[in-house]
Amino acid sequence: MSWVEVLPAKRLNGIIAHLPGVMAYVDQVADEVGDRARGNLSAHRLTGHSRIEVDPVAPGDKYGEIDAVVWLVDEGGDALAIELGHSTKNGKWVEGKHVLTNALGSG
Repeated sequence: MSWVEVLPAKRLNGIIAHLPGVMAYVDQVADEVGDRARGNLSAHRLTGHSRIEVDPVAPGDKYGEIDAVVWLVDEGGDALAIELGHSTKNGKWVEGKHVLTNALGSG
């Protein structure tokens, strides 16, 4: 007689997530998002202080359950303002460039 072991969802997800093909696909998608974000950023970058970085994360790394990270990095500390917007000294709102949001197709 055959039997089927039913695994808890968390365990099954962990098995699937660590299959080589799945991990390669996650890295591929992260690279594609990074490329789109770089294109979005290059259309707006004035000083060259900001950049897009893609960080594939090894299982059990410092980010825990995250598989890959696409970062907007700005040496001047303005990544959040670049992405979401900011107010000028005189109170005028400057809309963000949404380089990551648009790279994800969420904008």
